Amino acid sequence: MSSDKDILKLRPFFDRFKLKYYRSMRAFSQGVLAEMSGFNGEGAHIHIGMYERGRRKPQLRTIRRIAEALDVRPEQLMSTEEELIQTELRYEQAMLAREMLRDETITRHSEHLKRIQEHRAARRAKREERRRQYMEQRELSNQQDHGRDQEEDYGEVTTPSVDPPSKPLNTLDQLYQQVVSQEDA
Repeated sequence: MSSDKDILKLRPFFDRFKLKYYRSMRAFSQGVLAEMSGFNGEGAHIHIGMYERGRRKPQLRTIRRIAEALDVRPEQLMSTEEELIQTELRYEQAMLAREMLRDETITRHSEHLKRIQEHRAARRAKREERRRQYMEQRELSNQQDHGRDQEEDYGEVTTPSVDPPSKPLNTLDQLYQQVVSQEDA
């Protein structure tokens, strides 16, 4: 077993990325590793999380306990300053790439959502136009029916100057079917 001075001479810096790497390789949760390392209490996993995020630096005896729980040498959780800088740079590059990918994904989703909204607005406008046509046809049909009723009761009555449908419509169902068939065309 290496002495504390030997470890600190060779690798003086705790490497949070190595801790996370070895923990994930062993498939340990932060809570399991904390328990195996001798941390007690309900919030014991918080210590491991803080070490992994770089919020706290563990003491050497804590590093030894964690290394023992992970079945690695304490030196394997330590790095030189140069190694640590390289690891930090790789981490920053990975985070930047992840952020760029997220932004690209958000942009693609936003564009897709915009197309969906435009499509829905067009469908809504088309539905509204069909409804308007249906109501006009219905009104025309009602006027014609009303005109026929007046002719029967009072003789000949002039009808309003509205173009009649291309073929006579006897019921509202036929009128609706005509509007729907025009909609599908």
